[in-house]
Amino acid sequence: APAGSAGEDKSAAEPVAKKTKVKKHDLPVSGAGTFQLSPSTLEAFKTAEYEMSVQDKHIKDLQERRNDLETYIYKMRDECSTGQLSEYISAADKETFLPMLDQMEDWLYSDEADSANKSLFIAKLDELKAFGGPAEMKYRDEYERPAATAELQSVMDEYAAFHATEDKAFDHISAEDRAKVKAAVDDVSAWLGTKQMEQGARAKHEALACTNSDIYSKRDGLVATCRPIKLKQKPLPPKPDPKPVEKAPEAAPNGSNGDAPKAEEAMPDPAPAADQAPPAGDAMEAEALD
Repeated sequence: APAGSAGEDKSAAEPVAKKTKVKKHDLPVSGAGTFQLSPSTLEAFKTAEYEMSVQDKHIKDLQERRNDLETYIYKMRDECSTGQLSEYISAADKETFLPMLDQMEDWLYSDEADSANKSLFIAKLDELKAFGGPAEMKYRDEYERPAATAELQSVMDEYAAFHATEDKAFDHISAEDRAKVKAAVDDVSAWLGTKQMEQGARAKHEALACTNSDIYSKRDGLVATCRPIKLKQKPLPPKPDPKPVEKAPEAAPNGSNGDAPKAEEAMPDPAPAADQAPPAGDAMEAEALD
């Protein structure tokens, strides 16, 4: 085929690209209003929400009290039978307390417990603590007693040293006050020694001779007695007598040099001369004498 006819066929086969026309129009927007609950419906929803929150809190509190009871049962059964509290509870109390724990566990998984309220769970826990609480207190007191005793001993040593001190800073403390300090220290020391002997002679499950609260109370009482005496201020030295105030000399009047004016001295009458004639009256007296 001729070259010219081939070019014409190729151009005829290519499609013609179409142009897309875009037309813009304004989009109308109209307000259809907003949805709003009526006041009565809104108040009903608020009330329902509040009631659900109260119910959730009640369920949570009830479950916590039930968990507390369950935890105490497992804990005390292990510790009082062979654990750290076994020496702090008597054999008679064990015979009562351990079966009580088993019975409480059975009750905890019964239908009655499922419908119980929070107050009942608290009452059941208090019933168990009536036996387990003293054993826990005895164990805790023995564990913490060395620290409490050390604090009391430290205070006694402090004020015993204060009573015996010869430091000049405390020279103003009277002998009577020093005697009060010594008496207070001796009294507490005797009390502590007696209680330590009594406690050492008792079994761990027996009643305590004194509690740590008693020891701290003795410490506070000793401090209250001795501390004001130790902190008593040294009296100030007496003030010297005030010096007399010297009066300034008064200024002399009329600008003089300050010398007091002198009285005029009386001058004697001069004696008459030999050649001077006496007065007439004197001559007449002289003649009369002759």
